Amino acid sequence: MAGTGFLNIMIASNGYLVSLRHLRYFLAVTETSSFTGAARRLGLSQPAISMQMRQLENHLGTSLFRRCGKRLSLTPAGLIFQERAALVVSQLDSLFQRLLKKPGHTKEFSRR
Repeated sequence: MAGTGFLNIMIASNGYLVSLRHLRYFLAVTETSSFTGAARRLGLSQPAISMQMRQLENHLGTSLFRRCGKRLSLTPAGLIFQERAALVVSQLDSLFQRLLKKPGHTKEFSRR
């Protein structure tokens, strides 16, 4: 996974506003099973990750995590979101890699 310098894209659909950063942070939390582990991996503070995850849950209007002390697990909505978020991030990463591999292939658009 890329570090914190990755491109951030806002995704707006049916009233939901989610950023690519939210998806990457969410996946880091699920992969490490902790906010602290995700923070270490991403080079951020644990409170920053926690805040971003609460913001994501607020944007979506649902809980993605069950928090029980230091234990963290995904809710049913979180499991669905994890599967789809991984696909979106993978597809966007693939798109960006393909675009970067063909630097001489640009198309000019006329301004009418």
